[in-house]
Amino acid sequence: MTENSKIKILISSVGSFVGQNILDVFEYQGFYRRNLVSIIGTNSLAESPNNFRCDVCYSVPDTSHPDFIKIMISIIENEQPDIIFSARDEDSVVVALIMKDNSQLSGLLPCGDISTLFIGLNKAESLRFSQRHDLPFATSFVSEISGSFDDLKAFVNNVGFPLISKPLKGFASKGVVFVRNWEELLPLYEEKINIFQEYLGNPDTLEDYFYHFTKHIPLFIYSCTSDNNLFMCDYY
Repeated sequence: MTENSKIKILISSVGSFVGQNILDVFEYQGFYRRNLVSIIGTNSLAESPNNFRCDVCYSVPDTSHPDFIKIMISIIENEQPDIIFSARDEDSVVVALIMKDNSQLSGLLPCGDISTLFIGLNKAESLRFSQRHDLPFATSFVSEISGSFDDLKAFVNNVGFPLISKPLKGFASKGVVFVRNWEELLPLYEEKINIFQEYLGNPDTLEDYFYHFTKHIPLFIYSCTSDNNLFMCDYY
C-alpha cells in the first residue's frame, strides 16, 4: 500500500485517554490496521507519549487560546484528512464549528448536531437532556435545578455518603472528587458550580483508598515511573 492510498486520520488532543484508545484500536495485534492509515495528531503537550505514535504531530495551544482556530484551520488545509476525531470533549465543539464555518475544508467529523456537543460539556444540561428523554442517569443534585439547601439535605438523606462531586463544566474527570461527609460537601455546595451524584458502587470497597487522603479525594489517580523511581504523580 502506498502512502497516498492510506486513509488520513486527524486526531485532535491525541495525548488524551481517548486519543490513546483510538491509537490502540489501530495497533491491536489481533486485527492490526495501523499500516492502513496515516495518523496526524495535534496536542498541546509536547512530551505526551502518544505524539510519537503518530505519523505527523502538531504542537497546538489550548483550545481556549485565541490562535487555536486559525492554527487548526491551517493544519486541516495542509493535511487534508479524510476523517477527523476529536479526542477531547472541548475540542469537539470547536472543531465542529470550524468544519461548519469552513465548508471548503476536507475531512468528515463524526458527530451529531452541534447543540448536542454543548449538552455534553455541561453536566446540568446532560441531566436535563436525560430527564427529558427518560434516559438512565445517576440520582443527582444541582442547585439551579434541584432547589434549596433543604432539598440538598433531602437528597443526601436519600442517597447517603459518599457522593461524587463534579464541576458542571469540564471534561477528563478534572475536579471530580468523592465527598464523604457534610464537612467536605458544604464548601463545594457554596461554590454553586458542581453537580452532586450518588455513588453507584459499593462504598465498602473504597475504605483502603480513602485511608490515604484527608478530603476531596480524586475519583482517579495515577503515577508514572522511570527506572523504577517515581518522578510524577498526578490526579483528576
